[in-house]
Amino acid sequence: MSKVRWMWEAFLQLVSLKNKKLSTAYKNEVKKTVLIVDDREEHRLFLKEALESDGFATITCSNAIDALSILRNNDIPVDIVTLDWSMPGMDGDELLDIIRTDVQIENTRKRRNKNFKIPVVMITIFITDKNVEKMKKKADYFLPKPLSYKDVQHVVRNILKKYGDL
Repeated sequence: MSKVRWMWEAFLQLVSLKNKKLSTAYKNEVKKTVLIVDDREEHRLFLKEALESDGFATITCSNAIDALSILRNNDIPVDIVTLDWSMPGMDGDELLDIIRTDVQIENTRKRRNKNFKIPVVMITIFITDKNVEKMKKKADYFLPKPLSYKDVQHVVRNILKKYGDL
């Protein structure tokens, strides 16, 4: 799918959502925080709009180093991460390995009385059998691009319910 078409479909979904009633989560002011990690600005914006329109708070960053700083910071609560598989520098796969083993992230979550395992949704356009198997073993869920608002909202909400955070 071309970039222009993808952006057009994202715009149409946004217009459609703005015409609908607020979601139950927003009405009840449930504010779980999603960390969005993607090197492409248009993808970060799309995910931010999709999740905020469903009542989530979001934090965005464009690289793995910034994401680690946020996850290790005790003052910034993160309930779930959406993570792009392919990024320059440290990619999503490497970042996920660190998220799963980092003692500082573990201690930060323990201080907030959360499970150590922070839920992660891996997002990619590079769908191969090898990548899919790898993602299924490491991440809580993976979403192939192109994405829809509905798919993103559904997956994030269901994973948080699974962990008892929603």
